[in-house]
Amino acid sequence: RQFLFSPFENVWFSRRFSDRFRPSMDGFPILVVLLGIGAFFVGQNPHISRAVRHIVSGKAGCMPVPDVGNVTLHYFAARGRAEPFRLLMEEAGITWTQTKFNKETWPAAKQEGLKSGLYPFGQVPAIVTTSGLQLAQTVAITRYLARSTGLDCDCGDYPHCDVLLLGVEDLIPKAGKVVWDPEFTTAKGRTYLTDVSAPWFAFYEKFAPATDAPADKAFFASNRLTYVDFVIYN
Repeated sequence: RQFLFSPFENVWFSRRFSDRFRPSMDGFPILVVLLGIGAFFVGQNPHISRAVRHIVSGKAGCMPVPDVGNVTLHYFAARGRAEPFRLLMEEAGITWTQTKFNKETWPAAKQEGLKSGLYPFGQVPAIVTTSGLQLAQTVAITRYLARSTGLDCDCGDYPHCDVLLLGVEDLIPKAGKVVWDPEFTTAKGRTYLTDVSAPWFAFYEKFAPATDAPADKAFFASNRLTYVDFVIYN
C-alpha cells in the first residue's frame, strides 16, 4: 500500500518501522556469533558432532545423504565387484533389482551405457535409483549407499576406514589373476593361498575385533556395522 502515502510520509513510515524493529536486528550479530561458537565446539567434539548429525538426519555416519529409493544394479550374474553393496542393500532393506549381463548381451549394453553416460568408463557395476541418482564405480557406489543408509563410518574414523577399504582394493587384482586365469592349475592356487592370501589375511587380523569382543566392539570401525565390514567380509 506504499502508493497511498506521499514521499514525506513514506520516509517517516520507513523510519518508524525501522526504529520499531531495530532492537531485534541489533541482536542479530550476537546470535550469529553464538551460533558460530556453538558450531565450533560441536565440530571439536566428535561425540557431540555425531549426535547432532544423527538427530538432524536420523542416520549414523559422517555425511548422511537422503534415501536413494529403489535401486537398479547394472552388472553381470556374478558376485564380483558388486557383492559388498549388494550385502549392504540387503542389510539396509533397500529394494533392488539387477540386470544380469553375459558375454552376449554386454557388448551392446556397454555401448549404450557409454552413449548415455551411465557407464562413464565403459564398465560396471553402476546403479540407477528412483531418486534420480546415476552412479558408477564400486567404491563410489558403496560409500554413497552407506551414507544414505546410516552405514557410513564416523568422521573421526574416515582415515582408518580408507586404509581398510583401499587395502582390499589392492588385494582384489591379486586375486583376479588367479580367478580369471585361463591356464589356472592347482599349483597356482596353492601358491596364491600361501604367498598372497595368507599374508593379507594376517594383515587384516591386526585390525579385526577380538573374537570375545562385546557386541558394540565387534566391528572394524565406529563400534557399529559399517560398509567396511561388508567390504572385508566379501
